Amino acid sequence: MSIANVERFYELLEVDQELRAEALKLQTIYEEQEDVLDAFLEMAEKQGLPFTEQEFMSVMYQRAMSQPDPE
Repeated sequence: MSIANVERFYELLEVDQELRAEALKLQTIYEEQEDVLDAFLEMAEKQGLPFTEQEFMSVMYQRAMSQPDPE
């Protein structure tokens, strides 16, 4: 498992519109965010790109920190 897999999975979501739609649909299927995240991690693992919740959160934090401040 690795942070690189999180990045690769997001790259895959950018080019595979069907997979992207499936990932976006998770928000409507599950009520609890924890269940959404579990399903998202399972989806990535099925694509051969496993990663942990901690690795996912690390990438999300890095992305948020690299966003320009809104003025």
